[in-house]
Amino acid sequence: MIYEVIISTMNEDGSSHVAPMGVSQKADFVVLKPFKPSKTLDNILTQKTAVMNIVTDVRVFAGVVTGRSNFNLVALPCDKGFFLKDALSYLTLSLAEIHDDDIRSTLYMNKVNVTHLSSFKGFNRAQAAIIEASVLMSRLDLLSQNKIKQEIKYLEIAISKTAGKKEIQAWEWLMEKYENYCKENKKKIKLLVSIRSIEEVKVVNGLNIDIIDLKEPKNGPIGMLDFIDIKKIVLALRDNNFCGKVSTTFELNDGNLSGADIAKIENLGSVGLDYIKVGVSADGNTWANLTKFTESLNKIKNQVLRNKLILVLMITDKHSFKFIRNISPSMVRKFSGIMIDTLNKESGSIFDIVNVTELNIIKKFTLENNIDFGIAGSLDVSHTKLINQLQPNWVGYRGGVCLKKRSGPLSRARLENLIDSFY
Repeated sequence: MIYEVIISTMNEDGSSHVAPMGVSQKADFVVLKPFKPSKTLDNILTQKTAVMNIVTDVRVFAGVVTGRSNFNLVALPCDKGFFLKDALSYLTLSLAEIHDDDIRSTLYMNKVNVTHLSSFKGFNRAQAAIIEASVLMSRLDLLSQNKIKQEIKYLEIAISKTAGKKEIQAWEWLMEKYENYCKENKKKIKLLVSIRSIEEVKVVNGLNIDIIDLKEPKNGPIGMLDFIDIKKIVLALRDNNFCGKVSTTFELNDGNLSGADIAKIENLGSVGLDYIKVGVSADGNTWANLTKFTESLNKIKNQVLRNKLILVLMITDKHSFKFIRNISPSMVRKFSGIMIDTLNKESGSIFDIVNVTELNIIKKFTLENNIDFGIAGSLDVSHTKLINQLQPNWVGYRGGVCLKKRSGPLSRARLENLIDSFY
């Protein structure tokens, strides 16, 4: 059985360290299993002692998880550590033996002394809910948002029905942490918006957009713009004090880069672009085309330009996922990111072709190869929930923020509505 307690230890400078921990009993030992790295583990290995506090004031659990440190501690004599003044009881422990591995250590602690300070009044559902919520808040990066929200909704029942003032305060601390996490987490997703003209520079001016992508939608899904237009728009963006990144797209056909293609790419790198997206269809020729392209990149003189390349894999149907899965790490090392987009803008959004699970597999592949992951493809404000669930590095929009079709003019109102949906 695992018991949730508070372990207090002494730092090298004599100050205290407090941490919630699940402990168990084996024979006469109290068993602690701290994950590495752990300040509690370091302190026990140094001092050979610890104090196990049995508490019902769950504000301590919530306080540690939310970064609070103003705990009411009392020093033990002879520098033996600290105990919580409001604990029901505390046990002084000494290290007996350690079983170590790369992930966590198992510490067998002798019980030196037990001191009882207050009586146990009975079990309380709200206190149990605070402990569960504290564990939940410590795993925000490991669990899906749906799972976290479901757990919070269920735990809130016990809080609303059985909590006292201390439990309500602890719950407020935890929910404040979760709200701040959601805000920070949403901000991690960069918004890419495609524009095609200097007139549209005015539409996006002053909006919280991370990447402005330059394309002409009338020229197809890749939508390459003329070099002169790209140069003019980049200058207009900088004149309007746009501080984000700027990208454009280069269409890759059979993978072979001609002398003219190489010259185009090098020219694009000279006008102040941060990224150049290389569009490739995700089909039976993807593997061969990417192999040829990565070999051709050696001809590019501008070495810095290579770090600006984003591979855009254009999917057509559910079979496209299979071709993407066949891409090897050696094919993507020349790119700083991979973006999944749709080739046919009339066949629905990217989520209509591949599901979140499949996109997560691609995302895992990109992260394992230290490159960013993005998505696009007929997306609009209705997809924000799915996008937050997926958590790509960036997400691209065009048609969903236009007045009519993607070839129509941008709508500032739709852009503002989209940006608000991420906050």
